[in-house]
Formats: sequence, structure tokens, C-alpha cells
Amino acid sequence: MKKPFPIVVLSLLFLSAAAVAQEAIPQNSFSVWSRSGGATLERIDDATFSLEQKEGADCCATGTRIPVEKGEVFELSCDARSTGSGGTLSVVLYKGSEALSWSYGGVHLATGDSDFRTYKTKFIIPPEATHIVPRVMGSGACKIQFQDYVLTRVEKLEFLSDSRTLTRENEWLTLSFCPQNASFEVRDKRTNRTWRQDGLGSTYVLSARETADGIVCHCIYGASMMEFEVKIALEKDVPEMVVRVHAEPQALLGGKLAYPAPFCAEENDRIVMPLNEGISYPASEENPGIGYTYFYGGHGLCMAFAGQMEEATQKDGSVVGKSAFMMIFETPDDAGVLLRKDSDKHLLCLAPQWEAQMGKFGYDRCVRYVFFAEGGHVAMAKRYRNYAKETGLCVTFREKVRRNPALKDGIDKLIGAVNVWYFGPNKVERYREMQSLGIKRILASAGGSAEELKTMNEMPNVLTSRYDIYQDAMDPAQFPNLNGIHGDWTSSAWPHDLMLDANGNWRRGWEVAHKDKTKPRIPCGVLCDRQAPPYAVERISKELKEKPFKARFIDTTTASPWRECYHPDHPMTRSESKFWKMKLLELLGKEFNLVCGCETGHDASVPYCDFFEGMMSLGPYRVPDSGRNLTQIWDEAPERVAKFQLGEKYRLPLWELVYHDCTVSYWYWGDYNNKIPSLWDKRDLFNALYGVPPMFLFTPDVWERSKERFVESYRVAQPVSRLTGYEEMTNHRILVPDRTVQQTEFANGVVVTTNFGSQDFTMKDGFVLKGMKSRVEKRR
Repeated sequence: MKKPFPIVVLSLLFLSAAAVAQEAIPQNSFSVWSRSGGATLERIDDATFSLEQKEGADCCATGTRIPVEKGEVFELSCDARSTGSGGTLSVVLYKGSEALSWSYGGVHLATGDSDFRTYKTKFIIPPEATHIVPRVMGSGACKIQFQDYVLTRVEKLEFLSDSRTLTRENEWLTLSFCPQNASFEVRDKRTNRTWRQDGLGSTYVLSARETADGIVCHCIYGASMMEFEVKIALEKDVPEMVVRVHAEPQALLGGKLAYPAPFCAEENDRIVMPLNEGISYPASEENPGIGYTYFYGGHGLCMAFAGQMEEATQKDGSVVGKSAFMMIFETPDDAGVLLRKDSDKHLLCLAPQWEAQMGKFGYDRCVRYVFFAEGGHVAMAKRYRNYAKETGLCVTFREKVRRNPALKDGIDKLIGAVNVWYFGPNKVERYREMQSLGIKRILASAGGSAEELKTMNEMPNVLTSRYDIYQDAMDPAQFPNLNGIHGDWTSSAWPHDLMLDANGNWRRGWEVAHKDKTKPRIPCGVLCDRQAPPYAVERISKELKEKPFKARFIDTTTASPWRECYHPDHPMTRSESKFWKMKLLELLGKEFNLVCGCETGHDASVPYCDFFEGMMSLGPYRVPDSGRNLTQIWDEAPERVAKFQLGEKYRLPLWELVYHDCTVSYWYWGDYNNKIPSLWDKRDLFNALYGVPPMFLFTPDVWERSKERFVESYRVAQPVSRLTGYEEMTNHRILVPDRTVQQTEFANGVVVTTNFGSQDFTMKDGFVLKGMKSRVEKRR
């Protein structure tokens, strides 16, 4: 037993320098910038401006730079009104020419105000900053009018600190806490790797003390002046550490709380993120194309973890994970991570961030750090699988059938079924032809008439399904302006069951083309998740009396984020949004004995969902407008699609390592196997490697032109999914330094080796695996 460290208490209270006089700095000059180039800035009078953009990404109006010093406290005051997507008042924080934060000390603008509203916020200048630039930021279609933008130096704070470091340890880890910048470092005794945080931040320690198992500190967050408490505890029996953040539940959180700081990377590190199936970036990657990514929806991160690992090449050429850590977000519903460059080596790092719950801090936030001596991304996934079992998320197909035996036939038909979206007539004849050509197992997603469904249900290995949605409700008053009325809109919900934002405005959803093409698209309203289940019960129960579907695909529910609703009759936090979304999905299996599918996927839904359309398709790297132009075939692959979406140097089967025996993963219906012919072979190989079936989407003419290619695709992509659908993926190996040869292994002994490269690869048993080929073995 090691002798415990003595417990130390540090007092680091800041003092306000009374000699500093308040100084107001009005802003009377702004310039405009927009990513898409379409924003305009109009000067209405000496102190009033109007920033407007019809469509596009982010845009902003920026003022003149203001020199600053460490510890200065500024108050930002501005009158503004906003329509459209809203905006943010903030400053850009600079160190010389380097932007430390593009939106520091920000306050979000309400939308829909007819009158100007006064906004105020305070922030502290961190030690590294040299100047700030006022900023008014918008995005999408927006109009922001603002006036009397004033920054006032309120006071200057000096921090009296003890230079000592607080230290705790367990058998595996040594934790050192630095009160000067509220950062900590962790030395892994097994590897001697020290994980050091990027000290750049805006958290200041007021007091700190050691406890028997860790450290407790009282802090103030410089970007919003909110006070909070941090408890850092080393676990006794495992190389893990828990960080818990506490503040008054009613404390206003005017942005994101960025704490703890990110751990800095080394040159051989990779960032690991469960972005849909999963991805890893070299720490030196210049432009990954993503920044802040949330945990509360499938268009963010689909599992509540992220990590960083060191990799090394072995003598045999294989790439193995060495020292690593992962963060498991135990309170993920209002959380995310920011992928950014650190302030030292400018390598990628992961910064945890906590969002407000209904504008306030709300509840304690918790992130668990797990440290590994070896194993890399596989070790991370397996630790998370254990966590998913502990929290009830990991429910296997065998367990789903045990809980509801009525699902046995449907789930067995799902395992290994190609997902077919056939947009054309004579569905029964088409599926019979496909089966005669060797495409035996089919998830028939495109619906059909009552008679067609009865016939399809009698066909061997065909699972009948259809599209459905419980998010979009179109205003009936807009029906005359539309070319058609979607049969799955819940328009009877308008307006009483719509979701309202914090300003009382109904949330906008999918946009539909106006009959007059010169006019803008018309948005649907978003149905409140709390109100959705009764609409589903009514629709599904009525339809099943005529149409005997055996499965159902629910669009958007797990793809779109958990949302807050401020409607007085059905208010909802993000956590409550998640709860009601899951209640909706649970209905399909529990009440109607239907196999359940959903868009993109998220592990909150694993107990209720059986397949996901889009899990294989990494959201940020799909072709443009993939959700609208479903049938468009791309002759040339966009660079980002080829590099990241179908890039073996980046992709990882993280979802399969955790949930392969729980759900079936498909490509997105706007990003299917035959979407980009030049990448079709590669998609098939990923299907084989991951043990998941393909997706085909076609019209009659596409089928007639390419039926032989569809048969070949099925032959390559499908068999492993049937062999392994009920089995855990136990390992994923990278066999060559350029990552072109990879291997997966499943609990029943199936091993798949795939060569994405052009060169032959000789395996240990002498088998020569040709380029762009895969090998399937049963080793036990």
C-alpha cells in the first residue's frame, strides 16, 4: 500500500484592482464577411446596422480591434432584433494574428422580435489574448439589426496563487492539477506517457483542495463569469478518472461551458470519433471538415465517447494501438466535443463542451476518462460496450427475440437482407427476378399495395417495409401552394402540437418547394416529440388492417437532434425529447410486432431499433443534397466523399465493434452502394469487412442497365452479414502501414480480410489477397 499524499488546500482568490476606471468603447464601424459570399451589411444610422443573408452558411459583421490585457473584465452591451436563424453577439479572441476563439463571451439572440431587445454579457480576458474584435454572427437565412454595440472595461482582476501543484495517484495513474490555468495532466505509469492538457482556456480557479481520491476546486468560467465546482476522482480499481462539474441548477449558461480542457496530441496520435460508423483522423490532419459535434442525435456522434490514441507500426507491417485515452460522457444529452487545433503544436485535439438545459446549467455534468496501455480503438469500443451493457443500451438480437418472440421471423429475415429501394411498378415481379438471379434476401423498403404485400410476405426471405415519419407537419393553409401533399405529414398537429423554441416561434423542419418556383421553399413545422406517439398509434394501427407490413422505417427520429420545446402545454428538455423519441420507436416492436428501422442511428435507440439507414454513411461526407436527389447517380466522386466517406485511411468500424449483434447498419438512401459507380466496388468491400448488407436504390431503367452489377455487388457485400449478423465483432486489425489491408473478426470465428489497395497482399498462411478483393474464413 502506497503512503497517501498529504492533503493540501490552496486559496487562489482573485482581487479586483480598484484603480482601474471603467471605459466604454462604442463600435461605430463594421465590415461584413460570409462563407458563401451572399451576406450584406447596411448602415442605417451612426449606431445601427443590418446584417442580412438569404441563404448560406455562417456570416458575420466585425468591428475594430481592441487591445486587451490579461484579467480585464469586459461587459458587452447591444440592442438587437433578429429573424430567421437568429445569431450571436460575441467577440473574436486573438493572440497576435491567431484566433483563439471565434465566438468568445457570446450571447444568443432571440428570433422574431419586432422591437429591439437589450443584450448584456460579461467575460474575462485570458492570459494569452492580445486583442479582441467585436462580432455579430448569423447563419443560414437571417436578418439581424443591431445598434449601440458597446464594450466596456469594467475592472481588472489579479490572481493571487500558490505555485504548488495538487497531486493524487492510484495504481496506474498519477494526476497532477495546476490551479494557475485549471488544467491537469495524467501520467500513465504503464506506458510512461503523460497526457497534458492544452492550458489555453478561460477557466480560473478560486480555490482548490485535495481529497482522498482526487481534487475538488471552485472555479469561474471566464467566457460567462459563471461559477462552478469541479470534482476530479481517480477510481480505485481501474485506470480511470471521473470529472464531475456542478453549478447552481438555475445558473444561466450563456453558451457552452468548455471544461475540462483538451489533452494535447503527439505526432503519431489519432483522434477517434464515433461519427456514424466511426472515423479517426491523424492529429496532423489539416482540414477534417468538422468542428463542434454533439452527442444528442445521429447527425452528431452516435455513441457517447471520443478518444485519442498513439499508433505504432510493428515489424510485420501491422499498425497497433499503444497508449490511449477515451472520454465516456455519462451525461451526453446536452454535450458535445469540439475538434480543434491545440495552442502548442497545432495538432488536433478534443475539447469537451457542455450546453445549457433550457438556458440554464440544469444538472451535474460528468465525463469519465479511461486510459489504455494498448489496444487503441478496439479497446475503446470494448470498454464502451461494457458501459452500454451496464446502462441497458446493448440489447442483442437474441435478447430482443427472447423479450418478444413475435419478432423472431422478422429479425431473421432482416439479417443479411439487402435493403432495396425500388422506385417503379410491378414490385413483386422485380423481387422475384432479383431472387432468381441470386439476390435471395431482400428488405423491400419501398412499400406496395395490399395485394403486393400479401404476395411478398409469402415469398421466402423477403421482409416488407415502408417509409414513415413523425417529425414534419405542414401548415394546411400552405397546401394550395404545394405541388403535392405528403401522406405522412402530421398536419392535423398544426399548430397546437408543434415544438416551440425559446422565443415562442415554431421550429422549422423539412422545406418543400413552392408551386411557384420563383418563391422560396416552404418549411414544415416540427412535431413535438412528446406529442408524436399517439399520431403513430393511430396511423399504424389503421394501416396494418389493410396492409400487412412486417417492418417499418421511421425517418429522422434518431437522425435529428434531441430538441428543447418551450410550448407551455408540452415543454421538453433534450433528455425528455430523447425519452419520447424512444417511446415512439418502442411502439413498433412492442405494440405492433414490427421490425423497426430509423434514419442514421444513435445508441439510445438500440434497445428499440433493429436497423439503421445511414449508419454506414458518415454524415458530413455525403454527396451534396443527398437527402433530396435520391436517384441522382454521380459519375465523379466529390473529393470529400472519396477521401473520408470511402477512405480506408480514416474509417473505423466503431459501431460494429460495439453493436454489431444488436442492429443492422446500411448506407444512407441518398448514399447507397450504386450511388457513385466509381466507388461501388469499394462500398461492397466495406460491407464485407464490417459484416453489414448492402443497399440498392434504383428505377426500372437503372435496374435493366446494371442488373449484372447488382448481382455481383450482392455476391461480394452480402454473405458476411448473414454469417455474422447475430455475432459480436470482436476485433479490427490494420495489417499494413498505409491501412489498405484490414481485417475483422467475429465471435463465431468468421474472419474477413479486405484489400482496398492495388497491390497483392500475402497473408501469413501464404494466401495471396488480390487488390480490391476480400477473403472470408471460418477459423473455428
